[in-house]
Amino acid sequence: MRSKITVIGDVLLTNRHAEIVRWPSPDSGGADVVVIADGNALAEAAEFVARRAPAAVVVATDPAWCEELLQRTQLPRGRVVSADDVGAAVDAILDGSGAELDVTVRHDGEHGREGFHRVRARLGAAGVLAI
Repeated sequence: MRSKITVIGDVLLTNRHAEIVRWPSPDSGGADVVVIADGNALAEAAEFVARRAPAAVVVATDPAWCEELLQRTQLPRGRVVSADDVGAAVDAILDGSGAELDVTVRHDGEHGREGFHRVRARLGAAGVLAI
């Protein structure tokens, strides 16, 4: 079965192994990855993820959005990240590769940190695998 990426906002993505769907298409639900690139649609995007793509990993293009997205979607913290290299993050998630990339993710005591921080993390099908 082919993977699906739902894109909310304007971001250029190419992926030869996944179908790319623009939100709010009726086909946008059930995505493996949701890329959010529109800060004006965070509430609507989070509601979409929670209702129509609850198994997705969310990749935001702005780290300032992570806290609101995590709170609104109620996803596990490792499934809501921000990445500068969105394409590489999406590839690592869809491939389940465990590639190490710089991402922003919520810390819960790791390395003595709390809150959202940019770190080098391993990404796979479930989002952040290790910090």
